[in-house]
Amino acid sequence: MTYELTQEILKELLDYNPDTGVFTWKYRDIKWFLHCEQPEGRHLWWNNKFAGAKAGNVFTKTKNPYNQIMITIGKNRRNWRSTQLAWLYMNGTIPDVPILRKDGNFANDKWENLTLNYKETPKREIDFSDGSLGEKIKITQDIVKELMNYDPDTGRVTWKERSLKYFTHGKIPNLSHAVWNKRYANKNAGNLYISEDGLKYYLTRITLKGISKSYRTHRLIWLLMTGSMPNGDIDHIDHNGLNNKWENLRDATKYQNQQNASKRKDNASGMTGVHYNKNNNKWIASISVYKKRLTKYFNTFDDAAKQRKLWNKEFGFHKNHGKMNHEIIESKNKE
Repeated sequence: MTYELTQEILKELLDYNPDTGVFTWKYRDIKWFLHCEQPEGRHLWWNNKFAGAKAGNVFTKTKNPYNQIMITIGKNRRNWRSTQLAWLYMNGTIPDVPILRKDGNFANDKWENLTLNYKETPKREIDFSDGSLGEKIKITQDIVKELMNYDPDTGRVTWKERSLKYFTHGKIPNLSHAVWNKRYANKNAGNLYISEDGLKYYLTRITLKGISKSYRTHRLIWLLMTGSMPNGDIDHIDHNGLNNKWENLRDATKYQNQQNASKRKDNASGMTGVHYNKNNNKWIASISVYKKRLTKYFNTFDDAAKQRKLWNKEFGFHKNHGKMNHEIIESKNKE
């Protein structure tokens, strides 16, 4: 029998340094040795030998070696990939997709070097629209409602306990069914994903009949709530891609989404669409609409900012356009 490893248990047993990628054993409480014949002696021996020491070793009997750490709880022990433990330590869950090291170095477990591999998702689709388990998968509102719970007030999505019918393709359906529900039922669905341009949102991987596909969680929410996938992109109104409260989501075209974009991190003036031109000592107000760029020059920042605000209103830009999430929250609190 194995055990369920949680973030809370992991943090009680191990320290993880995201800057170095190194795991070290913590001093272990005697409660972890009560199953032994001589708990006090075992407790003293273990801490003298391991507390503060680097955890894990390199598993080399594979094409791509990796770091692994054996965690023993009671009489149960299991080897874990260090990447799995790092993800659990930082995010609270172990993803159901492979975790890759960006630089290809199996010894580099720095947090910034870890990423989820969603590229292995098969391109096949399955159609469950008639309630059967066919060869094609087409995700529907009924399927999502059967698989997930969604709280529109908090934005939280959790897995429901899954029916045995979803495991009949396996060699031991009853076992797979029991293991899956023990591991995932009532737990958060989806994992944190950070795009190459730094955008953060949740991705949920749905596996049915051994075939998997990853979805942006907010798109599944839209399907669950409305009965269809959004026509355009889902716009997070407050610019926080992790805030999936229903009131924070809207179906928007790509152009509408651009009209509610956050302020860029490299913005130097403090306002989107306004910058200073050193060549002619002028402040420039600019905006892109309908694939055209409008530009005007001003002597002062205030005049340029005023022009940009007028354009925002004229072309229907969202009131949160050009703001950071904390600015939106502060403005909402003042209302």
